Order: sequence, then structure tokens, then C-alpha cells
Amino acid sequence: MKKLVLSLIAISPLSFASPVPFGLELGKNTISQAKNKYHLIDAGVNKYSGGDMYQLDVNELNVDGIESALLIYDKSQILTAVITSFPKEKLNVLLPTLKKKYKLIKENIPFVGDASAKFKDDDCTILVDAPHLSFSMKLIYSKDNFLSAYDKAIAQEENAKKSQQESQL
Repeated sequence: MKKLVLSLIAISPLSFASPVPFGLELGKNTISQAKNKYHLIDAGVNKYSGGDMYQLDVNELNVDGIESALLIYDKSQILTAVITSFPKEKLNVLLPTLKKKYKLIKENIPFVGDASAKFKDDDCTILVDAPHLSFSMKLIYSKDNFLSAYDKAIAQEENAKKSQQESQL
């Protein structure tokens, strides 16, 4: 557990620093800096940020149980989001650590059902999503501007789909 805490959530001592998952600071880290630290696997272009995406080799991370880690950059090649996947049984290990590091905004951890939590740090949001019928959970670190672009694009896609369905009736 100590490895998990130290490796996953390393925070700069500066009071206004963004989260630094895996030693990569959101809003500051560049692709070339990440390539100097890790072997990156090209995952294409993100449709919400317009920037490149890279998978990290989880074996390089030294984080117990991590299943996947995706880095999302913006068009300026600045890290805007990190999406990770863990086995759902890690929820009880991750939540207390996140609560120590970030301001808890919302938490829904029922005995049975979908579990979720939302944290804030500077202009970043940290989301935990553990669906009831899944064996995995997501831990997402995101700049707020990326989250806004994502939410706006999803709403537009849903409206377009609804309009298309209505036109077919």
C-alpha cells in the first residue's frame, strides 16, 4: 500500500500545484517530458482535447494493481487528463489516500450499487467511478477545461442522436 500511495499520488509541496499522478503534473507536463520518464505507447488523438494520447506501460509505474493508464494531452502538448483503471477492490485503499490529498466535493459509496467520488485540487477534478456490475474502477485526473469540453461534446452528441431519432419517426 505504501508503494501505491507514494507512486500514484505524488503532490508538489507548492500550494497551487496541480495533481501530479505518476510524477506528471497536469497543466504543465509536456509529451517530451513524459517520454523522458516513461515508454509511451501511441493511442491516437483525443476527440475532446484534439491532442495526442499515450498509454503507459503499467509495469513501469510500480503501482500495485493498476490495470491501465492513459495520458491525454491538449493541442499544445500539455497534459490535460490521466485516466487509470484499477480492480474495484482497490477502492477502499484509494479513497482514504485521495481524501488526505484533495478536497472532497461529493461521495456516493453505497453498500451495493455504483460507487463514485469527486475531488478538487486547484483547477483540476479527480473522479472515482466504480460501476456496480464491473470488476474495474476508473480514477481520472482532469483539468477542468478538458472536463468542460468533454461534457459539452457529450451533450452535443446526445442532442444530435435525439434529433436524428426524432426525424426518423
